[in-house]
Order: sequence, then structure tokens, then C-alpha cells
Amino acid sequence: MSNQQMHGKTASLNSPVSCKEKPDRVEEPPDYSAIPLSQCGSLSQVR
Repeated sequence: MSNQQMHGKTASLNSPVSCKEKPDRVEEPPDYSAIPLSQCGSLSQVR
């Protein structure tokens, strides 16, 4: 949960970058790196 809070601040500045880095850092395939921000939000809710 701590990670999400830190990312939240970065997301404010770099929403697309943060979204890409977040899933990439997690055990998610590189395919998620090309998904839109809409999907990134879904990932956060699913996990």
C-alpha cells in the first residue's frame, strides 16, 4: 500500500509513465506497458 501512495504522487506529474512503470514493476507481462491509462486504473482495482 505504501508503494501505491508514493506512485500516486508521481502519477500526478507523469500519469502515463507511472502507469507504465507500475505494472511493469509488478509481475505483469510487458504487454501491459502498451495498454492505455484506462486499463492501468483497472489493474489497480483488480489487484
